[in-house]
Amino acid sequence: MTRVDTSDDLDNALRALSHASRRAIIRLTAQRHVPATDLAQHLGIAPATASEHLRVLRKTGLVELSAAGTWRRYRADLSRVEAVLDALHPRPHSATHKEQPMTARLAHFEILGPDDQSLITF
Repeated sequence: MTRVDTSDDLDNALRALSHASRRAIIRLTAQRHVPATDLAQHLGIAPATASEHLRVLRKTGLVELSAAGTWRRYRADLSRVEAVLDALHPRPHSATHKEQPMTARLAHFEILGPDDQSLITF
């Protein structure tokens, strides 16, 4: 799992997640690769704005870029997102503690809303 090694790493990740569109991008890319144009259209923002949000998320390691030919697709790095969540609210490491699913942890921090379990389909 990717760790958040310094307080600067955590601060930068939290700043990246402070914008609603960036949290929405994490939601929309949590389970599949999505082109920037589709993200822009779904969020109702200009493609240049979506690209800027993606640049910020990539810089903090929260989103990864996958390139194939002329296609550029983005996907959330859930291990990095989980590392940020762990830095904020560490999980107990007891044998009696039941592991909380990632979607529940994301919902707890309002990164994944209650209606976002199915995400979106393209």
